Amino acid sequence: MSIKSFLTPKYKFLIHGLVLTFLVWAVLDSMKSTYYMSQLFNYHANFKYYNVFKIIAQIFTFYLLSWWLIPLCIINRKRGTLFILVYTIIFVLSISWADLNVDSIIYNLDKPSIILNTFTNYDSLLNSFFQFTPFVFISFLYSIAILNKAILKNSFTPKQLEITGNIIVLLLFYQLFVLNTSIGPERINIFLEFLMYTLFLYLNALLFGPVLLEEKKPGTYLLLTSISFIVIVIGTKLIYGSGSLSNLLVLAIYFTLATVLSLTYSYVRLKLINDQLIFNLKLGAKDSELQLLKSQVNPHFLFNTLNTLYATALEENAPKTAESLSLIHI
Repeated sequence: MSIKSFLTPKYKFLIHGLVLTFLVWAVLDSMKSTYYMSQLFNYHANFKYYNVFKIIAQIFTFYLLSWWLIPLCIINRKRGTLFILVYTIIFVLSISWADLNVDSIIYNLDKPSIILNTFTNYDSLLNSFFQFTPFVFISFLYSIAILNKAILKNSFTPKQLEITGNIIVLLLFYQLFVLNTSIGPERINIFLEFLMYTLFLYLNALLFGPVLLEEKKPGTYLLLTSISFIVIVIGTKLIYGSGSLSNLLVLAIYFTLATVLSLTYSYVRLKLINDQLIFNLKLGAKDSELQLLKSQVNPHFLFNTLNTLYATALEENAPKTAESLSLIHI
């Protein structure tokens, strides 16, 4: 698979441009933060080098996963999974080593860490692994967006691709909003809130959305979403206590974002299903046309024509022609 295959369709240029813009912004922001911290706390110059190494390693990981390892896993699952596991170990050890050295600089420790020290520091290894998992999720989404659609069709049915994409998105959100929070009751509360919004997202995308988009019943849809908002408000109160309702505006903003996101998913899903139905109907119409044309060809007419030619050849004493026509007749 060549890099050119990722750049052929025009719409993919937009995807590449958006991703590249985001990465450039992330790099510049990280470099600015690193420089600010090194100046503010008067850290050793190596502090900047280790952070630059982390930034380069993360960008390299993103593109390596998106352009090679994820497509390889889609085409050859066993081989691709093995390569991803091997690279995961390399990434975790490298980032853990960089983090340990950054900590060494921050806490004014004299001895720099070596790679072997990372094997005994389980907290650093675990944190590095959690840094790696979002790259897998984001790279998978980016990869299926730019991958050749013929490869996806050969590797996944539309149903499998939809389920896989949903699992990846849910795991990504779980990583960002649940695992990145502090351990304890706070994480449990955020997990329950995450579960509540996830349930609404799929109810709105699969059940409520078609009521508005297909059945054209805005009143019914408004009633269903209003009930959902009330349920979420009550659920938030049960999770966080009465103090959580002090700012209903924030809850309304979150609910609106969830509604827009799930409605967009519902619209795209319904459009793809309808396009597939229209394609199947057109294909069926073409098959019917072909069958009609075949039925209009009268086999008795062909048979009588061949018999007439054969008789004419015999009357004109043309044995060779008659012999060839007899073969056709047979």
